[in-house]
Amino acid sequence: DASNNAASWVPQCGNVIGAIYVITNQAGITVTGPVQLIMLEIPYCPVTFSNCPPDLALGCNPAKIPDVDTSSVSASSCCGYPVTITGSKSESTMNCTTVRFLTYIASDGYGNTATCVQKITWTNDTVAPVILNAPTNSDLGCNPANLPTDASVTAQVTIADSSCSSSTTNVTHVDAGSLCAMTRTFTITATDGCGNISAPLTVV
Repeated sequence: DASNNAASWVPQCGNVIGAIYVITNQAGITVTGPVQLIMLEIPYCPVTFSNCPPDLALGCNPAKIPDVDTSSVSASSCCGYPVTITGSKSESTMNCTTVRFLTYIASDGYGNTATCVQKITWTNDTVAPVILNAPTNSDLGCNPANLPTDASVTAQVTIADSSCSSSTTNVTHVDAGSLCAMTRTFTITATDGCGNISAPLTVV
């Protein structure tokens, strides 16, 4: 009976309250009706998730992407009521980045709910960069003052990047031949941010 303690009374799980009906007739006579006992079915008790999955950044072209899995999350009611968990998925892609939201809602059946959202991002990029311009084969003649280096060749290379990431130019060389007729062969490749590698280009 909360009639005398309404200001300080806080309903708890399973409380029983008494509703007393008081009727006053036209003659001013007050009649007290029977007491009606009411079990509280909507307690002041939250539903909480105990293991909401963390956000994930999966990088480039992941082989496996998490999907809705209600068995991977759990929630409980502080009153011990059974909790039902439902899941849904939404997804959007902008340029090369995809964002997936996995949303889980837990309900105890009495209007108390909790929401858990996991954000998953990844990059879609399987296109290799392309070498547009590079030095051509050349004969330096006799006793050249300067030999081309990896750095000097790199400075002359132009790469067509994919729309997803920028690329890095990689130049290596191998010397062959004799002291009187030396040959330096350069191999040029380009690698983008997702590890896609261009077809190699050879310059002698």
